[in-house]
Amino acid sequence: GLLEAMFPFCCTDNATSSGAEVLEGPKDLNAKVSASVVDRLSPAAFFGTSSGVSSRCFCGEVEIQLPAKPNEQIVDHSPDSRRWQGGASAWLNVYWATDIVVKGELVSFSKTLDLNRKSCAKCFGKVCVEYVQDSKVGIPGGTIQPNPYQPDWHQSYSSRCIPMIDGVDKKDGKKLVLEKDETDLVAVDILKAKGACLCGKIRIKLRQKPFLSYCDHSDECRAMTGSSVSLLHAVEDAEISGEFNSFAKSGSSTEYLTCSACHSPLGMKLPDRMLISGSLFDQRFAAEVDIQLQFAVHQPLSYGLRYLDVPPELGGQGQVWMGTPPPQVVVVVPRKEPRKEPLGIDIDRTDPDICIIKGVKGGPLAGKIPPNSRLLEVNGKSGEAKAMVFALQEVAQQNGKLSLKIQEPLLEKLHISHSDRMTSFGVRRPLGLHLAHNPGSVGLIVEDVQSGAVAYADHPIQAGQRIVGVDGVRSSKADDLLALLQRDGDMEMEVMSWP
Repeated sequence: GLLEAMFPFCCTDNATSSGAEVLEGPKDLNAKVSASVVDRLSPAAFFGTSSGVSSRCFCGEVEIQLPAKPNEQIVDHSPDSRRWQGGASAWLNVYWATDIVVKGELVSFSKTLDLNRKSCAKCFGKVCVEYVQDSKVGIPGGTIQPNPYQPDWHQSYSSRCIPMIDGVDKKDGKKLVLEKDETDLVAVDILKAKGACLCGKIRIKLRQKPFLSYCDHSDECRAMTGSSVSLLHAVEDAEISGEFNSFAKSGSSTEYLTCSACHSPLGMKLPDRMLISGSLFDQRFAAEVDIQLQFAVHQPLSYGLRYLDVPPELGGQGQVWMGTPPPQVVVVVPRKEPRKEPLGIDIDRTDPDICIIKGVKGGPLAGKIPPNSRLLEVNGKSGEAKAMVFALQEVAQQNGKLSLKIQEPLLEKLHISHSDRMTSFGVRRPLGLHLAHNPGSVGLIVEDVQSGAVAYADHPIQAGQRIVGVDGVRSSKADDLLALLQRDGDMEMEVMSWP
């Protein structure tokens, strides 16, 4: 049975890493160009500065005056676009070339004659993509102020390296792609993968596993790449072959590295570490956390913790953002014959309302379901924990495919300060938690939150959530967690839920 505890005292083109040679074209195809080259296509007299909308490169030397609204806003997931911008995707506002004015010195790179990619000649920050045949220009969205993230569609979505669940149409050519279908995304061992820039002259290999792989939503990364979010591997060192540029803002110890030929962002060099761009690798980016979410233009991309600032691994305070839940995804296992081997699913149904898959031990679902995912549907059938277990038993020996709809847990941190735990008269408040657990259950289930220290916290725990860690310590044993909850002083709880 359940053990209940009251606490009176506590609480587009498919490039590969082999590299492609630059096509021979006009003499100035990959040379420095002055503003006048673009200005003759977009005279200031046509547009002027009345809209108040502008784009600037990372260092501010290049400025583009823009119309009030773009013709369209797209998010391009093609490997070439991703490599050149250095983000999760290329976020672009598209305008007619005659409607913009560019001021400042640029460098240009073209892998193919139909696309001309331009960067600042000083900082090599992203400036624009010229669509030669269409007489249009794509301006990286992250360099535009103001510029709300409101894409009309995502293109080349089948080439994505990370899911972007935002309700906007996803296309592969003219074909629509379902954004919930992520079963084709397979994370590759990053130590076996080799990264390359757009032109292929830079090759990168990580020497050790990153101590953190994350999505960075900071203004600085967005200004450098123009992407909505940067994907970064934090490592002590990396093997980089080929010539590259280095740029640092005045007074800053952070060096921004770009390929000297195609100007693809390679990452950043800090005094104590390197940050390597995850967009250089043709594989799924396994994001562990999102950081700098106070600057985000869209929802987080990782299924892990989300930070308003910088996590402790990177020297920050680690203020956790209480945010958007992970999306629901479908895992499909095709089955042509009755399968004799067990599914290997370890179920927690301590809470009768929800069914949690603690893990998978072998069987056809091995490696397909993240730990502690909530089971929502079995072959289209939904229900409470008992009904889900029955549905699994029912299909275990049946023919045909097995389709499971799951949702990974949302992990959040709740800080209880010493002042939260004391009344104005110096009397200690209880945490006010009514908890339950079973042997083998995932964490301590919060059945009720009563008057106490937890209710005084900025983001109080809610019934149905589970406490899986206290003060950085995780344990599968309920007694360990209960003992940690009875400590005095400040306390940080790690809370799991499936909103």
